[in-house]
Amino acid sequence: MLPRTGPYRHGTSISFDPFTTDASQRYKMLAYQEKKTRAFTSPDGIHWTVRGELPECGDNATAFYNPFRQKWVISIRVQRSARNGRARNYREHSDFLRAIQWIPLPDRAAAIATSGSEEYEWTGTDPLDLPDPEMLALIPGVEGEARGSRGVWRSAAAL
Repeated sequence: MLPRTGPYRHGTSISFDPFTTDASQRYKMLAYQEKKTRAFTSPDGIHWTVRGELPECGDNATAFYNPFRQKWVISIRVQRSARNGRARNYREHSDFLRAIQWIPLPDRAAAIATSGSEEYEWTGTDPLDLPDPEMLALIPGVEGEARGSRGVWRSAAAL
């Protein structure tokens, strides 16, 4: 259930966290509203508390827990001129509230090494790729992250 504080749109992701020791963070959500992505937590999936705004991340940032690395992953939609347009970067941290805060990765390759960013390039196109707006939709955990994260979640349950 989305908070009633305004219109939300695509890119909303909700994750259930059975591992947290903080009951107020049992559910975690990212939602895009008014050109900003906000992070929320909830004890019951109904009553939500705003926990912060994410840095530059486009309109389809999502979060999921990677049980193999035991980290929260934030999938970040970016526009990168060096990568021929749309791309995905990621940020990860064992603490969800720390995972949502980072220094964005610069667009210029020369600035990346000295940026201090903990955001990493994940996937995208290069100059040899023909334009295809559906390309990123085919990669689990990227566009349609919810499908990818459910696949990861099922794997964790089987452990």
